[in-house]
Amino acid sequence: MKKILFFSILILTFSAGSSNVSMAQSLPTGDLMREYQQLLKMRGTLPLDHRTTLGLESTQSPDSLLDHPWSDRTAGAIGSYSTGKFQIAPYDVEFQNYWQSREPANGRDGAVWQGRGFTNALSTGFFMRYGAFSAGIRPTLIFTQNRSFELSPYEGSSSRSPYAYPLGNIDWPQRFGDGSFWRLDAGQSFIRADYHGWASGISNETMWWSPALQNALLLSDNAPGFSHFFIGTTEPKNIHIGHLQTKLFWGKLWESDYFDSNPENNERYITGGRIAFTPKPVPGLTVGINRIYYETIPPEGIPARDLLKVFEAFTKVNFSGDTNPGGNDEADQLISIFGSWIFPDSGLEIYGEWARTDHSWNWRDFITEPDHSRGYTIGLQKVFQLPENRMLSMNAELTQLEASKTGLFRGFPTFYVHGRVNQGYTNRGQLLGASIGPGSSSQYVGASYYFGNGKVQLWTQRVALNNDFLYSRSDMIAQQNSSSTNRYWLHNIEMRVGSSITYFYKQFETKIGLTVRRELNDDYLYKNDQFHVGLQLSLRYRLSNLR
Repeated sequence: MKKILFFSILILTFSAGSSNVSMAQSLPTGDLMREYQQLLKMRGTLPLDHRTTLGLESTQSPDSLLDHPWSDRTAGAIGSYSTGKFQIAPYDVEFQNYWQSREPANGRDGAVWQGRGFTNALSTGFFMRYGAFSAGIRPTLIFTQNRSFELSPYEGSSSRSPYAYPLGNIDWPQRFGDGSFWRLDAGQSFIRADYHGWASGISNETMWWSPALQNALLLSDNAPGFSHFFIGTTEPKNIHIGHLQTKLFWGKLWESDYFDSNPENNERYITGGRIAFTPKPVPGLTVGINRIYYETIPPEGIPARDLLKVFEAFTKVNFSGDTNPGGNDEADQLISIFGSWIFPDSGLEIYGEWARTDHSWNWRDFITEPDHSRGYTIGLQKVFQLPENRMLSMNAELTQLEASKTGLFRGFPTFYVHGRVNQGYTNRGQLLGASIGPGSSSQYVGASYYFGNGKVQLWTQRVALNNDFLYSRSDMIAQQNSSSTNRYWLHNIEMRVGSSITYFYKQFETKIGLTVRRELNDDYLYKNDQFHVGLQLSLRYRLSNLR
């Protein structure tokens, strides 16, 4: 009861600071303009308090600004219609095409799963608002060719689908069945009400809860969105020493059709909370904390106390007792702290996110082994102003999800995998967190050139795939390799190089992309090297200024 009272007072305090109802749009994750607006903040074109950290914020369309490379873009073909308190506008028609030469690929593609061969996705819809109430209906229709390829030589549990991921306890299928398929997804759809700088509603939108540009650790757009109820701020709330933003949600995750045959564990409950703080004495700095719980929904349903699970104690000792001396929980916790610091005078941003996937026993345990079950992302981004109102941005990012040495004493808790929630941190068979996957690490460097009619991007990345499996399952690996092979030769490494060009012509927005992957020791088999090619062709037709 005290927690509920505290949260109610917090909402009332924040609400007193604003009385305007926002009529602007919030940008979806992965949208080109979301990335572009961050660069405009870095070079000082947009103010630093113009935030897009929660996905609920009102955003100023760059089309209304003058001093930036894309200021001459053609307006939408239809535009919007409004009368009195009522507004309606169409979303753009977007057609995405992918082709993978040898094996499936993971990426920031939301509801899409890129199997081998062709994958196509079509989305459109409309937005409408009446007073404080608004809705966006934006489904996605997906076709996946899903051509066959050689599956992993390792055998998983006999109770699992033959297409299930065999290297860990997680619903992350190698292949979604044995043939092509269609799927209709709710996409970036929502219904919400805005009042005094707050919003609440029901949504299927993806969320990106990290300052990282490539690998968000807790919530990203690598998986389909999930249905959830939310409440959060739509603008920074003034608390005198700085500004706060917050969001809470309660939702449901679904198992894929290619995990197990137990119908009683198909649904999982997920809840999360986020607070971001920007101190007034340090312009450009934002710090915050994310916390997420997920658990299998039992036949009798989720107990009411789990609605406030994100407010529970941070250490296991608080849950221990005579019947549970280890303080174990049926749910899995993910928690992260993050920070971002923008320096507009130099066009620089530095950022980081540090996360854990297991409770400490107590605070003494945390101080002595803070790196137990940890993962992190650190990075920086620099924007250069070029002649003729053009821009060049550069990004370097390092992500580490491999288990630390603390596992030698107390077990290796692999990121996104849980002993009691068998499906792990996934929705419909795709990862909710970083796309590199459990037990992996990544080093990324990229550059983007912005000119009047679009953008050119070049990047390279090294990914070490699931080193936790390599270090912990010598028995399985030995069965597939010669006894004379050193295990340190067997890291499954992908060297990736990619390029893309986005071009604007009248109402059309076209993107062409190429990704080349050189994979060393595929499936941890010595010199089983593979070569992959991925192509992307996306076409978007602007119907309005909505994104």
